[in-house]
Amino acid sequence: MVNRGIGVTDEQVLVSYSRGTPAAITNEMDVFPVESLYKPIVLDGSDGRLVVDGKPVEGVKITIEEAEPFGWADAQGRVVGVDSPQMRVPFRRYLAIHEIAILDDAWQADEGPGGTLHAFAAVESPSEELANPDPGNHRRPFGADQLRYWLQNMVWYHGFTDHEITSATGMETNEVRGALARFDIRRDNIPRPDSGHPQEMLVLPYPGGRHPRIDRRSIRPQRETKISVFTPWDDQSYVVVDVPEAIDSDLGLLYLAHTHVPTFWTERNIQLERLEWSRRADGALNIERRLPNGISFTVEVDPTRDGVRMSFTLTNGTDRTLTKLKMNPCVLLKGAKGFDQQTNENKFLRKPFAGCRSAEGNRWVITAWKDCRTVVANATCPCMHSHPTLPECDPGKTVLARGWLSFYEGTDIESELRRLENVMWH
Repeated sequence: MVNRGIGVTDEQVLVSYSRGTPAAITNEMDVFPVESLYKPIVLDGSDGRLVVDGKPVEGVKITIEEAEPFGWADAQGRVVGVDSPQMRVPFRRYLAIHEIAILDDAWQADEGPGGTLHAFAAVESPSEELANPDPGNHRRPFGADQLRYWLQNMVWYHGFTDHEITSATGMETNEVRGALARFDIRRDNIPRPDSGHPQEMLVLPYPGGRHPRIDRRSIRPQRETKISVFTPWDDQSYVVVDVPEAIDSDLGLLYLAHTHVPTFWTERNIQLERLEWSRRADGALNIERRLPNGISFTVEVDPTRDGVRMSFTLTNGTDRTLTKLKMNPCVLLKGAKGFDQQTNENKFLRKPFAGCRSAEGNRWVITAWKDCRTVVANATCPCMHSHPTLPECDPGKTVLARGWLSFYEGTDIESELRRLENVMWH
């Protein structure tokens, strides 16, 4: 079997099939993921045996159920450490989670009365750009100062591996290792704060290179909307705040912090420029984006000892009133130890608050936005949202939303919420 244009890499292979004559890959198809196999997989003849690194996997046979319009591909028996004999994932969801791009000529199929299985690779970059990583997700630092800062950010605070650094920067592994040695940046020489003086919460721009969601359903997440807020009890744990994750209006979806659905701009083949957070000496961050139609928005992030204050402003530079305005921020919990369970049973949703309880039950992540319209949570991500209400915005006018994020260690969460109501907006 030949898969033209698809680069097969370890832990990035899945098996799919078509029924009968060759067919294009469609959203209706389903796949059997074989992520646990550590070598590329090919199909050996028509009997459905799996071949790993050139050797057949004994006791595994792939069959196709006739009952489904497109069927399922099942592995019968144990597959290299996989306890479950059957693993079924919808094709659409698998593509979204693993950011798969497929070339038009990559799908190869043979005629067969029961359908024929084929293997192809999952890739994180657009297929036409496999040789050149997507510049929207790979940000190569310019100059020694920027390189030093981002390496410190990634290694000292986020604990990135060399592979994750290359994913974030587009640098080669030998370049990364050379720069780390030159700047003497190691996880074990991170500067420690003075324990005798209370510190503001540590907030840093999220560097990208590591997907902020467990389910990976947001494709090509942009780092310029994301900040990492580190927990006070574990300097290796953090939540990622995506602000804004999305901005919607009567015009359509004006902004989306990842590639998932069409936006007002992608429908017009307009690509927005890449931006970065501006960093202040006091630890505050801000970013401003001007959209091609004259609408602009600004985000300010101000860490304090109690929590992180956030503000979002949108200015209408068009000649018409903007209605149905919505700004959706998101708090992603994957990077916070004890908060990363894929469930909503550990969360509370009570306007304006959305909160998550640690597995131990004595620690909390809390977020809120003033004039909250709704609070929601997503178990598979996992994440939680407090969404502010935005009024209509006339030409030349500005609307404002104010947000909050903090941590709490203790068991009296009700008292903490009452306390926050008196400090969040002051």
